Amino acid sequence: NVVYLSEDAGETWDVPYSGMPIGGYAVAVSPDFATDQRALFGGQMEDETSAMAWSADGGDTWTPVILPGTCGLKPDEAVMTRARAWATCGTKLYLSADQGESWVRHADLGARPSGRLVLTDDDLLVPTSGGVFEVSGVEEPVLVGYEGKVVEAMTVAADGAWYVSVQGEGLSVREPDGTERSLDWWATDGVDNLVVTPEGRILVGARTGLYASDDGGATFSLACPWDRYDDVDNILNGPLAGFNSISVDWPQVGFSQDGSETYVAWTRHTDAQVDPTAIPAGLEGICTGTGYGDIAASTAIGAGAWSAMQNLTNTPNTDER
Repeated sequence: NVVYLSEDAGETWDVPYSGMPIGGYAVAVSPDFATDQRALFGGQMEDETSAMAWSADGGDTWTPVILPGTCGLKPDEAVMTRARAWATCGTKLYLSADQGESWVRHADLGARPSGRLVLTDDDLLVPTSGGVFEVSGVEEPVLVGYEGKVVEAMTVAADGAWYVSVQGEGLSVREPDGTERSLDWWATDGVDNLVVTPEGRILVGARTGLYASDDGGATFSLACPWDRYDDVDNILNGPLAGFNSISVDWPQVGFSQDGSETYVAWTRHTDAQVDPTAIPAGLEGICTGTGYGDIAASTAIGAGAWSAMQNLTNTPNTDER
């Protein structure tokens, strides 16, 4: 992963600086970005040291800063306030008192963050694989709930209520008075992000799409499915059945009902299907151009050999999606 910059509302994109850390997920912007133009991005340098890069000109230039006592991993999450910035790398929590220009290792949480960092006034909430930690100001983190549980995502509503997704348990709300109630959510669908609008609408970014609730979580409806192929054998007249209910955005494995046949599906691109003029300089070896591809599949019976690749879409010159 790298940071791309657009100066025309997303019409075109460019890599602004070749000395950036790469491969990370931590991205943050200042709450005053419109005026101070400050942003952060975390990743690893070429020598695999962990780093956070900061920009004070809207992303035109970046300065990488090596995290002290480097965790040897890619920073996971970052968030900025007007006074400071926070970042996580592995189980470690890092603090910057100058919006990313320097960092100190603030604490070891003993559990890796599993969701986005949440700011409430001057406090920081960190959902992890071992519960939710709270940092008041710059004090030491304190475990304040869901001990021993994987907290996939959380957010805090305007009234102070916590909306929390726990792996295998679904969604719940912890009211400001400490009472909890479960929401009508199926625990089998993992949650990546949670948002509660000022009007009280609950938005859930899950593996299968974006869901919304306008009745306080009593019911949810699919607001937007992701760009993916589900039920391939039902939507497309491909030569292989058995792919219903799995995505083939990435290589996926499925099985026949009796378990005797194994199926693999993947997206397939050829050089002729990618516009090389759309590939940023320096990334020619990566399929990042605009173009089109196909859904391919192969099957095996028992321990037998894999069948020849089957093209499920046979796209002539456009992406059917």
